[in-house]
Amino acid sequence: MGPQTTGRAELGTDLSGWIEARFDRTRPDAPWEAAVRLTGVLGRNYDAFGCLFGVRNYAGFEPVAAGRGVPDDCSDEVRRDLPEFEPPYAPFGSTWLTATELARIDWDERALRPDLRLHRYRRTGSGELVFESKSVWDRDLAAVWEQRDLGDSARQYAEGTEWRTDDLVFRAETIRRRDAVDANWWLVFRQLDDLAERVGGDNVRMVVWFDD
Repeated sequence: MGPQTTGRAELGTDLSGWIEARFDRTRPDAPWEAAVRLTGVLGRNYDAFGCLFGVRNYAGFEPVAAGRGVPDDCSDEVRRDLPEFEPPYAPFGSTWLTATELARIDWDERALRPDLRLHRYRRTGSGELVFESKSVWDRDLAAVWEQRDLGDSARQYAEGTEWRTDDLVFRAETIRRRDAVDANWWLVFRQLDDLAERVGGDNVRMVVWFDD
């Protein structure tokens, strides 16, 4: 769905973490081992954060794996990577998701409500609408609101609500889980799937946390 803009002034949220696996399938107590470092790989995709983990959930998804914390049996690499910053910079939203759970996701499932960010489209010369961005506040939309006394950036608008200018359309829309993930996420999912084929889906997981 394009750039993940959210508002006028807020700190950005980043994801860190690892893909872990239990490679020794002969032992029920086999340790989790770090396989792929995710820190800096996935970028600020708030739709994916919300869809999977309930963080920055502007789009209104039922999260798949929110607030589980860091597993007690996580790998040494995860423990070493976890930052120990003082508040308000401490990590938050730590959780984990197995490859088995990932495989069960219905990517066509819609969010529970319309996105809190209005979706901005630009009208081309031929009349086609091209998606540009989405945000809880937009300078061009603010001008429309001021003129018509309609604006409230904290308000939930009904599906399909629109504001128009000569060449822009702002619309309240509900997105699907498939819309929430980009090419980088699909590449990471493929890595989980590949490991799951080797050791089983319950023996592969993402462990993630967030910071502003």
